Amino acid sequence: MVFAELSDFRQQLLDQPTKPSGHGHHFVQFYENPKFLADSISQFVSAGLIRGEGSIIIAKNENIGLIEQSLKNSGIDIQEFKQTKQLIILDAAMALNLFIVNGLPDRKKFNTEIGGMIETMSKSFPRIRAFGEMVGILWNNGNKEGTILLEELWNELALNYKFSLMCGYSMNSFNQSNHAEGFESICHTHSHTLPSEEFLANDNPTLHFQKVALLEQQAKALNGELQKRHKVEAELREAIKTRDDLISMCSHELKTPLTSLSLQTVMSKRKIADGDRSIFAPEGVSKIVLSYEKQINRLIRLVDEMLDLTRITSGKLKINLESVNLSSLIYEVLERFSDQLNASGCEVTIKAAPGIIGNWDKFRLEQVIVNLLTNAIKYGKSKPIEITTTKSANGSAILTIRDHGIGIAKGHQERIFQRFERIDPAKEISGLGLGLYIVKQILNAHAGKISIESEPNTGSAFIVELPL
Repeated sequence: MVFAELSDFRQQLLDQPTKPSGHGHHFVQFYENPKFLADSISQFVSAGLIRGEGSIIIAKNENIGLIEQSLKNSGIDIQEFKQTKQLIILDAAMALNLFIVNGLPDRKKFNTEIGGMIETMSKSFPRIRAFGEMVGILWNNGNKEGTILLEELWNELALNYKFSLMCGYSMNSFNQSNHAEGFESICHTHSHTLPSEEFLANDNPTLHFQKVALLEQQAKALNGELQKRHKVEAELREAIKTRDDLISMCSHELKTPLTSLSLQTVMSKRKIADGDRSIFAPEGVSKIVLSYEKQINRLIRLVDEMLDLTRITSGKLKINLESVNLSSLIYEVLERFSDQLNASGCEVTIKAAPGIIGNWDKFRLEQVIVNLLTNAIKYGKSKPIEITTTKSANGSAILTIRDHGIGIAKGHQERIFQRFERIDPAKEISGLGLGLYIVKQILNAHAGKISIESEPNTGSAFIVELPL
């Protein structure tokens, strides 16, 4: 439909809004300036009054004066039509109060109050024109559900009575991106939608098409901005969840070593107060120091994991490349882990291919080996641990750490590389659930990767691949 035809159609709808069946259209007029709305209502209502039709205007209080003035300018004697009950003008807010229950239009009360008014008028005037702005008030109050429900109640009423209905909404009420869905729903409840005066202000088709193109561009831009906003909001929600999860996990994990240190300190103070000098014997001091060292190392590991998580999530995980002998690094780690391995009962065997040297971050690669070895000790059930290094056909370094413990079901094998996930969520297994996540992020930073081969109760093999 060209723009001249659109303007003609609008004029025709305001003058003759009745279908061939005798029932009227239910259309909506959007507006920028209340005076434009008042003039549109005046044209709609005066055309009906002149033809002997009844008219009902239910408008906002601030718009009633503009509407009456526009009717007078059209030659309508308002008082005369009011006296003959051919014209009824009501305050929309007061009319709403007649049938709103708990914030929503009540069907029975609406049919009694509004339907009753139309029924009474229809006995004297076979056709009726009505303007309603009650929906605009509900929408402005943020009551989307009530707005749509009232529009639907008008449509139900139109099945029983022959009247045409014009609704009015200010375009300024739809100036937020989250109004789009409601705007579309409102349009769908009407037989016709009439744009605001801004769209109809110029008769030049070229300018109209430019305006349509501009509106399309603005819609695309807004949609793009909306998608960006949704993405940022999702990232913020994830960041907040990560923070909350971290605080929850840390409060639990940090409490355990601190409680142990606190109890050991209390017991030592008590023995000193009681004059028990046995704690100063070499064996007693050695036992206390080893216990303190164990808990302090645990605290250091937890703090390091929290710092690494912060670095990873902020994109500040630094990789300092240097020449690293993989086999030598493994033996260095095992030497430091000798006490833990002896305590766990896990016997370690190594099959290391000589001469595997790569350009890696030694500290971070050591962290990978430590985390994987720690997991093997935790979940290995005191069974043997096997470490092998080889070169792949494509020239990559392959490190495999295999245990024979509880294993991991296939459905959980991807999950364990996520934050705060554990191989076994059993409460007796300590840790933040960050070890494997950090391993994967370190390997990603080296353009490497990690995979797993595992079955429940048969153990797990973590396979690291690093470029040479």
